[in-house]
Amino acid sequence: MTLGEKIRQLRQEKGFSQEELAAHLNVSRQAVSKWEKGLSYPDTENLLALAVVFEVSADELAGIRRDEKEENPTETVPETENVPVAQKRSVRPAYWAAALCVLLLTLVPLWGLLRQTGSEIPPDAAEGSGQSDPEPGKSAESTGQSVVPSGSSGTPAQDDPVQSDPSGSAEQTGAVLPPPWSPVEELGEFALRWMTGVGWEHLTVGEQEALFPFGTTLLPTELEKVYDTDFSATTLHVVSCGALTLRYLHLREPGAEAPETEWVDSVTTIVPGYETPRGISVGSDETEVLRRYGDALIYAVKDSGSGVLCKHDYKYVFAPETAFGTAVIFYISEGHVAGLEIRANDDFGNEAWRVNHRTRFPVKNGAPDFSQRREPERVEIDETWAVYIALHALRDDANLSAAETYEHRKTIFQNLQHLDWWGYGRLGEAGKDDLTRQELLHWLARQKTLSADEITGLLAGACRSNMDGWIPESYASTMSDACAAYPVEYVKALAAEEFSDAERETVLMMTAHACAGQAQIQGEILPALEGDPLRYTDAERVWADALARRIRETAN
Repeated sequence: MTLGEKIRQLRQEKGFSQEELAAHLNVSRQAVSKWEKGLSYPDTENLLALAVVFEVSADELAGIRRDEKEENPTETVPETENVPVAQKRSVRPAYWAAALCVLLLTLVPLWGLLRQTGSEIPPDAAEGSGQSDPEPGKSAESTGQSVVPSGSSGTPAQDDPVQSDPSGSAEQTGAVLPPPWSPVEELGEFALRWMTGVGWEHLTVGEQEALFPFGTTLLPTELEKVYDTDFSATTLHVVSCGALTLRYLHLREPGAEAPETEWVDSVTTIVPGYETPRGISVGSDETEVLRRYGDALIYAVKDSGSGVLCKHDYKYVFAPETAFGTAVIFYISEGHVAGLEIRANDDFGNEAWRVNHRTRFPVKNGAPDFSQRREPERVEIDETWAVYIALHALRDDANLSAAETYEHRKTIFQNLQHLDWWGYGRLGEAGKDDLTRQELLHWLARQKTLSADEITGLLAGACRSNMDGWIPESYASTMSDACAAYPVEYVKALAAEEFSDAERETVLMMTAHACAGQAQIQGEILPALEGDPLRYTDAERVWADALARRIRETAN
């Protein structure tokens, strides 16, 4: 029987749980679990403490049997009053038996290492080794024992996806974890774990053994949101617990005595300190994600819309077929994890993450494989539809990059001259054509920073699109604001060769009309138009004077 098996047997005989035994020894539950699994060994102090708790001798616990005749008959123990003789004789032998056990576990693998390498024992090599030597004639692989490469420090290699001992017992004992180990063995793949003042906690998606907060110390930091579902006995709950946000379903069957069940649908975070069982957290490098999860990952294009978890460039998804849609999602921004999501049983099952070579691609040899990329089916999009799409992306998509924002603005201002205002209204919600047009006009009015190209696009829309009715008045107001903010750029755009004289007259009329009766606007525009003549070329001066004159005439 191994030491770990002995500890488990004695613990069960005493009726202790792992948590209760850990409390007696002032160590973590994970440390006890590792001792019992043979993944690490208790140090001398903990070995003696275990012997006291289990009411056995340390040598019996360590599996060492001594014959009374082999003990030194001349060795004496100072007598102490009220202490049984048998106990006096067993104190020191028990202590040294445990110490001898630990010493053997320490020195044997070092001797094997010296035989292989012929090197000298480093000064600190006698500490930090908990491996035993394989049997003669057998390799370490054949015995199931982990091998520490020559020259290593006695800790798991950096390339090994094994986390440090969360209990701290490895630091206490200096023991190397014999086989590679990670919390995956206890938590599965679809969980997040974190350290609190009471130790490690974790939350795994799926059905829970207890109601919220599911056996953790999580507390709501905002009012919990509750939504009805299509099933009368089930409600959807969304609760923020500081850095973690949970979505879970609460099910209560009809009847006063019916049990209540809760199912965690997703756990998300954008804050460091919460890690997957393979040790990836917010802030981890993208290469570390690829190293620890490898080709089991799927590369997915970034999310769009208002409900994205965080700004990101793309995603990696760990969703094996056997998980039926349950997934770990890594949101990547600038080469690092920006957000984590554990999602349970997506409604679409495996189809939710199946590779399609359009939006989801396989990972091969540690990199996304785009070799079979398929372009999405092309739909003919005219200028009016392009403006509608760009405006709603700017309004609703929380995951736009600076380059994408620039492109959408460019699409709007370049296509104002081609816009079909009446067709644009029909692209929105049925029966709300005017509201749809007003959304665009209001967006244009809110743009207080304009480039020279955007001013040109604004003027082209005034004289070339099919606006009519109430639209020109609202549009002209935006033009006058642009003229007041950028009078020189406005005149230079107006005088550009791309506009005909007839188009310039339309711009003059609309701008002057919008300025009529607005003394403040006139006071901002006129001094700039009639000021330093060196601001304009001769051709531009003609139109600067024409605009100033038209504003004065309309105002009077």
